[in-house]
Amino acid sequence: MNRTLIGAFDVINTLAALVIICGATAYGLFGRSTDAPNILLGIAGLGAGVVAAAVVCGFFALIVEVESHLRRLVILREAELAHGEKVFGRSQQKPELQPA
Repeated sequence: MNRTLIGAFDVINTLAALVIICGATAYGLFGRSTDAPNILLGIAGLGAGVVAAAVVCGFFALIVEVESHLRRLVILREAELAHGEKVFGRSQQKPELQPA
């Protein structure tokens, strides 16, 4: 269930970035009450939209990416423990003491 919610959040985050970029571009093009769209303000709106989307949605994308990496680490750790392999770089068996 968590994976489904995180996947949905990732899709919503991507759509939000597109809405921010398109909205800022449209505001730049048609925001002023003139007869024709202003191309220079449209380009400025596009730039501002990309920056805003990178800041807002980039942070949420980073959170999703960190969760993905943590999930992989947990899966690898569980597989390592299930096979009786090394634990944090050391073997699970206690070393035998050598007589001095």
